[in-house]
Amino acid sequence: REEEDKLEPPEALCGRVINLTVWEDSHWNFISEGRIGSNRSSTAAVRPGQWIRLRNVSAKITPFGFQGINMINKSVVTPLPEMAYDVKQLLLDHDARLKRKDPVNPNSALLPPSPSVERRQTRTNNRDWHGPPPAPSKTGEDVFFIHQCFGKHVRESFFVRAKIVNMKPEVDLKYEGSLLKCCVPIAGENVFQFALTLKDETGSIDVIVPNDVAEKILETNAESVMRSEEIRLQCLRHLKEVMLRHDLWEARVKKVLICNEIFFFLDEISA
Repeated sequence: REEEDKLEPPEALCGRVINLTVWEDSHWNFISEGRIGSNRSSTAAVRPGQWIRLRNVSAKITPFGFQGINMINKSVVTPLPEMAYDVKQLLLDHDARLKRKDPVNPNSALLPPSPSVERRQTRTNNRDWHGPPPAPSKTGEDVFFIHQCFGKHVRESFFVRAKIVNMKPEVDLKYEGSLLKCCVPIAGENVFQFALTLKDETGSIDVIVPNDVAEKILETNAESVMRSEEIRLQCLRHLKEVMLRHDLWEARVKKVLICNEIFFFLDEISA
């Protein structure tokens, strides 16, 4: 144990461990199979240990405070050869720091990054919010702020009041065909599969939307969306109203621990 406490970070490792979340099928097909559209490569485009360049990505922080990267529909991943200028310059700069005997970052390539700073950087805009507590829900139950959702004192099922600010996978509100990304075949039938981002004045969380709740929100089912362009147009108009609504939604959220990670599920939502 004493030897482990004295373990120094490896000088040859000039980076940090970070999770990359891939939402779009097209991105995953390219990364895992080298496939672009119907053209498939014999090998994966990205292999372990390979350098890549990411564009148009966003910061993502897990419920435990770990920093991550989130790929969205407009993100781009580019595999880089080892002799690319970016890679060569990064390694030369790192080698120069070692030769100068610059202090090594003690958090390099470790998870969690730091118990004092980065672990506190959760997906909240203001964890120290001191405003008045929200009014009770329509059923008389307590309503919580988003930044309280990660606390142990919040029960498994609770209410929040928030706006819906995003949908994952992202849907183009000008193109009805983009709704097809939210439909997946399970056990011989199509069901909805997507998440919504809820946001209040203290922060935001992603909530997974079960199929039955999704049908109530979109006022249709996945089978109809897959079959009919007219239904997709109606659904898209309704989705615009949901996404662009100025008033807050009242949502019951369920907190579930899966493989030691917290996930949030949307149980019900009302205006």
